[in-house]
Amino acid sequence: MNGRNRESRTIEYALTILLCLKMSYQRGPLPAPQIAEGSPLPRKFRYKILRSLVDAGLLRSSVGPGGGYLLARAPHEIALREIFQAVGFPFIAVSLLPLDPEHQASFEEINAMISRHYQQLLTDLAELTLADLQQDGESPETDPPPGS
Repeated sequence: MNGRNRESRTIEYALTILLCLKMSYQRGPLPAPQIAEGSPLPRKFRYKILRSLVDAGLLRSSVGPGGGYLLARAPHEIALREIFQAVGFPFIAVSLLPLDPEHQASFEEINAMISRHYQQLLTDLAELTLADLQQDGESPETDPPPGS
């Protein structure tokens, strides 16, 4: 796994899927085998992640001819924080405990800094959307909903 943990790989796969579907947003559903075609995304994980994204309300799926998967909302309405949460990415705030009581004040300062940065990360992920992420060859504005 190239030194990456399961959670990192899962969010990488989910983002790959969503970026692929973002590119086809105006064209309608994309069959699962065509999603992230050519990427190293394993088939078994593709279906598991697709199901998680559907269950979280980020994707819609349809069966039959012309069926497949598509974004449930416009790319500018899908926050990165939702994507991370949809695949169970663990947002864990760390609190360090000093081994020596004389270091209590230093550890409190470190913990306060960690907490500030953690809260800022959550805020940033809630504000950054799928539309904000660009891919090679993509123009900055690919966001209008289908039919508008």
